Amino acid sequence: MSVDVFGADRFQIIASHELRPRQQRRICKLLAAITTRFGDTHGHIVNVSEGGLGVLLDPLMRLRPGEPITVRDASIGELTCTVRWTAHPPCGAEFEPLGKKSKTVRAFYDSLPAHNF
Repeated sequence: MSVDVFGADRFQIIASHELRPRQQRRICKLLAAITTRFGDTHGHIVNVSEGGLGVLLDPLMRLRPGEPITVRDASIGELTCTVRWTAHPPCGAEFEPLGKKSKTVRAFYDSLPAHNF
């Protein structure tokens, strides 16, 4: 784990020539139940991509890259994810198994308008 130039903790830092293309994110705002190593809490899912999601959590949670979390919402179902980066309060999580998302998440993703950011 290391800190990047933006101050975000990252699970893996790889050389720039090895970076995979950034997946298109779709903006949303869902209040979701989230289970962490600290217990159950609530957070906001702020975007969804092909391989994961962005979440806003209480900064006191102090999640670390590599930690598992479970996210539950009626729109996307229950998802097991691994935290990939944190900037407290936002964090990014990747769907488990790596990059695989359910049909429910795919339908939700497809229902959101595309944005270029």
